[in-house]
Amino acid sequence: MLRQSEMAKLDAKKLPAKNYDKAKEQVEEVVQQGVSGWRSQCQSITGTVQVRSRIKCTVAADDLDRFNGCWNGKFDKE
Repeated sequence: MLRQSEMAKLDAKKLPAKNYDKAKEQVEEVVQQGVSGWRSQCQSITGTVQVRSRIKCTVAADDLDRFNGCWNGKFDKE
């Protein structure tokens, strides 16, 4: 989801090929940082009590904003 979101932003800028390739590399760096951050967050909750609905919501999320909102409890009342 993060890669799709960042690539959509990049594609919307309609950069020339030379700049696009460099920007695409930066997107990959952002994605790797995001993966590392999420992995750390997941490891920090292992063995703790969590709201099951948040986990279900996160797994079912179809975009990055929904994923983050589920994880942070924004959609708890749904």
